[in-house]
Amino acid sequence: MAEVLIADDDPDIRGLLASYLQGLGHEVAEVADGNSALKLLGTRRFKIALLDVVMPRVNGIETIIET
Repeated sequence: MAEVLIADDDPDIRGLLASYLQGLGHEVAEVADGNSALKLLGTRRFKIALLDVVMPRVNGIETIIET
């Protein structure tokens, strides 16, 4: 089991990915943007991060650079 962070501004995509990964037994945290991902990454560690490249404000690439 892995801890997975999903950051995507599309709630349908987040939900689909989360459902699939939870069904495989992974622990999943979902956020809607890069700012929320950075806040969560400041308090928790994840084995895997799935980041949308195109998000408002802070995108997935900027999120990687900031961590």
